[in-house]
Amino acid sequence: MRLSNRDWHSSIPLHHISYKPTRNLIIFLIAILYLPVSYPSVSTGNVWAITNNPNPNPSSLQEYKNDTYAVSVQYPANWEVRPGENNSGTDSTIDIATLSPRESNSSASFDLLVDSVDSGLNLKQYVLDSITANKVDLKDYKVLETEVGNITIAGLPGYSLLYTFSDSGEIMKGLETGMIKGNKVYFVQYENSQSQYYKDLTTAHKMISSLKVGTPITVIRR
Repeated sequence: MRLSNRDWHSSIPLHHISYKPTRNLIIFLIAILYLPVSYPSVSTGNVWAITNNPNPNPSSLQEYKNDTYAVSVQYPANWEVRPGENNSGTDSTIDIATLSPRESNSSASFDLLVDSVDSGLNLKQYVLDSITANKVDLKDYKVLETEVGNITIAGLPGYSLLYTFSDSGEIMKGLETGMIKGNKVYFVQYENSQSQYYKDLTTAHKMISSLKVGTPITVIRR
């Protein structure tokens, strides 16, 4: 008759059970400890890529294109594009789009703008007028460096302005660069906190170099 565990323990007197391990048992246990154990191989390459790289490759570039103003610019994949602000219609300058890093702690911005000007206006005069207007609009506005006519923007002679200003108690640094085509001035403004200005400057230069300007669409109203 087969005994259950309960019957087995109750059928044998405790004083008949020896708890001293034998020499053979000790050798057997030691042998088990030293047996090679094989574990299933796990490849973590793909898991690492999925869990630790949720964002697109920042080195890859995308293109923002606006057919209405016939402009396009390339920008990093980890940046975002938003419609321009302050287009009230009372100002001749239109903010076409604002591009900025997705990082919540970044204060960098890259604005793409177009300004309507009188035909025949030269670059030098436009830059002087722009500086005068910025001194009124921006607190503590200071020009650090100017370049007119000796650079090329979108295939045309252009200008650049390096400047600083104060915004909510923080010193900001900016680079404005643009060119005149017909009766329009197409320009971009890269702005960042002074302490972080150089962090995204190389990216801003690449974006400026990628700027293309065509012929704007003429809207005929009936």
